[in-house]
Amino acid sequence: MGWYFFMHTFLLALVSVILLVPECSLGTSGATRRLLAELRKELGTREGAITLPVYHRSSRNGDFGRGSRGSRSTLDISDLGNLGKGSILASNESAPPPTAQTSIVNLDQSFGQFFAVFKIGTPPTDLALIIDTGSQLLWIQCEPCNVCGIQARGYKVFNPNTSGSFSFLSCSIDTSCPGDDSVSTACGQDGRCIYHVTYGDKSNSSGYLATENLAAGTTTLRGASNNQNVFGCGYVNEGIEAQLNASGLLGLDRGPFSLISQLGIGVFAHCLPNRIKSTDVSGYLRLGSSKLNSSIALSYTPMIQNNASAFYSQFYHLSMTGITVDGKLLDIPSSAFEISPEGDAGGTIIDSGTTLTSFVEEAFSVVEAAFSVTFDQLYKRYDTGSLGLLCYQVPLSQEAAPKPPSVVLHFENNLDIDLPAQHVLRYIGRDTSYNYYCMAFKNSGSLESGGRNFIGNFQLQDYLVEYDIANSRIGFAPQVCGTEGSSSDARSLQPRMWLLWDIFWTVPTVFMVIL
Repeated sequence: MGWYFFMHTFLLALVSVILLVPECSLGTSGATRRLLAELRKELGTREGAITLPVYHRSSRNGDFGRGSRGSRSTLDISDLGNLGKGSILASNESAPPPTAQTSIVNLDQSFGQFFAVFKIGTPPTDLALIIDTGSQLLWIQCEPCNVCGIQARGYKVFNPNTSGSFSFLSCSIDTSCPGDDSVSTACGQDGRCIYHVTYGDKSNSSGYLATENLAAGTTTLRGASNNQNVFGCGYVNEGIEAQLNASGLLGLDRGPFSLISQLGIGVFAHCLPNRIKSTDVSGYLRLGSSKLNSSIALSYTPMIQNNASAFYSQFYHLSMTGITVDGKLLDIPSSAFEISPEGDAGGTIIDSGTTLTSFVEEAFSVVEAAFSVTFDQLYKRYDTGSLGLLCYQVPLSQEAAPKPPSVVLHFENNLDIDLPAQHVLRYIGRDTSYNYYCMAFKNSGSLESGGRNFIGNFQLQDYLVEYDIANSRIGFAPQVCGTEGSSSDARSLQPRMWLLWDIFWTVPTVFMVIL
């Protein structure tokens, strides 16, 4: 018991150090100090409680923006309404939407997020951006960084002072800075637009809104503001999103800040490579229509619109109709897959920025029971406490990975996603006696508590997924998205400390299993 508490204290201290150490610049420039002062002043002079907006990108789905619109940030510009024609964020109607393709890379990570390669500025700086179809703002880490994560080798922090095409987004009063339910903005005393975003895992980014040249592959992306793109130049970036070796985050939902909206693109697609056995693979992100997409037999399901609010309408909802395990359609109430009348719970969202697929409690409990029918007879359960994960101990003497039950996800329009075994059962770690495996699905909470279903990127590996916004549909096709350069055994890919925190939220018992 004493060792348990020692490890608990040690691990929490280690996590605290990890969160505090990564700063990409040791000094704090006048611009950064001015930004921080502006943020403090804005927060300190407002009356009443302050609640920053929270995206649903969560390992704890209860953080999904549930509640009334009255809980919005006091930094938010609530009266801008429609950021349509004539707005700084209106799509570029003077030029046809671009068609571009860029690589999806792993940054040597075997689990977690995927990253798209872009170029920004003049001369261009390479970026590796987290691909997130569940948020809208494109933001990157900018020098001089006050609090930032360490970026992967080959991707240096963007320095606006070295780019001849960079411009801050200027303002005179608060309402001249674009903002909405998920991107808080204010006009700073220096006449520049300040932004702040916070995500469900408590990650956040703060800085200035700016415009800049952006390119994907060999294609220049001509955005809404004088053929440039509005983005967040982040000087304070904290949390998990800043600990992934990334340059920043690429928001691809349907919000006005989204690159998709700014470019006026009606369709885009991603093909996430399967990195379960090797990280030496790459996929691709395609913006705009493509003959290649049309040559692949995609199966489509309707893209459902949640009109409960402008915030909810930004996400890519689809209609899940059921789940089959080992050939048996599970008895799950239809309400588990339906959007609530208020729009603030239920339904299914496809989100490339969420790792594991999760189901509401009303569905998860049934899936868990069906899964355990087979595994309880063969292996001993491992108790994960309040996490609610279904995990098992497999003796080291068993060399082959256990075979999980088959799982098929059913969607409207007779679309079935038959998940490979490696996307159903996730290897977690080992000790001196056992390998540990967990069912690769999570419990997102009850409908009453605001739970929703999410289709995460772990289950989307080696699938071409097309977001056909123009025709309100989402297409799927099994596809080998990348070529492996090596074939390391998946069990040799030990999860990193940050990764385990992302899955288990620093529960010490699971950490001790890995150690």
